[in-house]
This record gives sequence, C-alpha cells and structure tokens, in this order.
Amino acid sequence: MQQNKKLESLLITIVNSRFGVDIRKRDRRRVVIDARCIYFKILFDFDYTKNDIAASLNMHHATIIHSLKMVPVYMHQDTILKYKYKQCYEDFNIEVNEFYKQNESVSFNDEDIWYNEVLSLKIKNEALKKEIKSLHSTIKEYGEYAPLLKIIKGRVHKYNVHEFSKKLNTIANGI
Repeated sequence: MQQNKKLESLLITIVNSRFGVDIRKRDRRRVVIDARCIYFKILFDFDYTKNDIAASLNMHHATIIHSLKMVPVYMHQDTILKYKYKQCYEDFNIEVNEFYKQNESVSFNDEDIWYNEVLSLKIKNEALKKEIKSLHSTIKEYGEYAPLLKIIKGRVHKYNVHEFSKKLNTIANGI
C-alpha cells in the first residue's frame, strides 16, 4: 500500500482510543510500546514498508524492525494485547475499505477531524461497554464473599490490615 497520511492518522486515532494513550509522544511505558507495536504491525500487514512506517511516526526504521520482531512474542504472552490487535485491525480494515469506496485523493479537512473524533469516541464507548460487562461478572463472582468483607471492614482498622492479612493467611493455611 502506498503511504497515505490520512489512513495513518485514522489508524493512530483507532490505536490511541483502544489503548488510551498517544503513540506519537515519546513514552517508554509498556502500554505505549504495545500500542506502537500494534500500529506498526497493522501498517506492515497493509504492505507498508518499514521505512514508511518509521516516517509516519518520525522514528528510525530499526525501531520498526525490532518491534515487528517482538510483536508475536508480546501477543503470545498477553492475550489482551492479541485481542486489542484484532479489534484495531478490524476497525482499520473497515475504515480502509470505506476510504477507498469514497475518493482516495480527498484532502484532510475539518469533517475528517470530526469523523476521527466520532470514531474514537465510538471505539472508547465499545471498550467501556465490554469493561462494564467484565465488572458485572466479577461482581457476581465475588458476591458470595460480601458477608465476609462486611465483617472485615467493620472490625479491622486501616492501620491493622497487614497484621490481619497475616493472621487470616495463617488461619487459611490451617483449613
């Protein structure tokens, strides 16, 4: 695929909204590195060259080579990262298809900026819905322990939590 600033910007928006970071900023936190790796892999999957990918974020091509080598390892170890990759890839694939249905030579204007913003908010909304579902299942799972938690909260002062956890661990080991 030929380098296209509009599609790159669209993918940056998708990845940033899925991960809640900005991959254009210099940051070495794991979540940012993972997000950048996903960005690199998707562009590489869409036949971008390593030099084009590096130019899109003003990076050295060796960074791209290393990231593309490490992405399979990261995704093998982290299933959430693999899931986020699939989501970003699907979202970007849909947008690329729509982009080429329209006109490839359209310039970047205010409507595109608003479109990217709306797309970003839709993606964040879907991620939040999934997180809410996950939290509901966690609440159901831990609901049976509610009476124990109530007793603990009523009898253990916040300064004695460490002591209580040691005693509780001792009791639980004896069961």
